[in-house]
Amino acid sequence: MNYYQFNINDYLSNTAHLEPIEDLSYRRLIEYYYQTESAITSDMRTLCKRIRLALHEVEVKAVLDEFFTLSDDGLFYEHARCEKEIRAYQEKSEKAAKSANSRWNKPAKDAVAD
Repeated sequence: MNYYQFNINDYLSNTAHLEPIEDLSYRRLIEYYYQTESAITSDMRTLCKRIRLALHEVEVKAVLDEFFTLSDDGLFYEHARCEKEIRAYQEKSEKAAKSANSRWNKPAKDAVAD
């Protein structure tokens, strides 16, 4: 996804208690989630490097524990709102692709036979 809707009031009401580095962690985690359109690895070292917060594993972990859910196998963190938005985006994209394909792949009605 290259775009996601951002509701400032929802965000502020849910994150007003965060310290600045935790706030930055949350934003980067959300943006990474949307960019990859998938759950986030639980490998803290790799994850922190990917979101450019390698020196802040403690803060990133605190944000993950508060706002994300660890998968049953312990390999990924999931975020319910992100999952919902990604599904909606993918469904809309699939519908648009099907519509475009049907429009461009219609047989010509008035084709002249040789």
